[in-house]
Amino acid sequence: MKKYLFSVIFLIILNTSVRAEGRLGVRFLPGISYSSVTTKDPNDKMRSIGSHFDFQVGLFGEKEMRENLCLSLGLLYASEQASVESSTPAIPVCEKHDLSYLNIPLTLKLYTEEIALDTTLSFELGAVAKVKLTDQLIEKAKDKTQLILKFNSIGCDFLFGACVDYQIGTTTSVFGGIMFQLGLINIINDQNKVPNLSETSVKNHFIAFNFGFRF
Repeated sequence: MKKYLFSVIFLIILNTSVRAEGRLGVRFLPGISYSSVTTKDPNDKMRSIGSHFDFQVGLFGEKEMRENLCLSLGLLYASEQASVESSTPAIPVCEKHDLSYLNIPLTLKLYTEEIALDTTLSFELGAVAKVKLTDQLIEKAKDKTQLILKFNSIGCDFLFGACVDYQIGTTTSVFGGIMFQLGLINIINDQNKVPNLSETSVKNHFIAFNFGFRF
């Protein structure tokens, strides 16, 4: 089912971009993912276990809406890590999970006038729909209880970023910049009943360099 979804979305992007005289591109985003952990009772003292190197890679299509303003639709494979631990011995939780998603960003891109020869700035703002592909428990302390039993199959992030774009041909350009994704939805679908712990929420965030080209 997920393979069919991937193929359908890819064909939609390709058809929209090419037939509507848009542009296609490839992007690679190496960066850091980290979790924000909150609980119903703020005295539970839960937190994430640091940050983790992750990446996103995939295709995108752009359609010019008006001068210097484009609508962009993408399709990217994304790796993430979710982690949670207690800072008090009264709550026996300490675990890490590897996750992978199919990310579908829908954004508006604003391009500036040239700031140098063949060089412009672009600013991107929008949302990312996420479809979970895999999840795996990779670390849990032996004397601890597993908190997260199941993750949500879908999610949504807020996205914004900025890039420098350089034109290297009539229709080809390269770009580089930064991008930030802010998790909006709790990624936990089902959690274990842990002594002294109230309902827990985990949201994942991602900050990365953004490299690629358009043609």
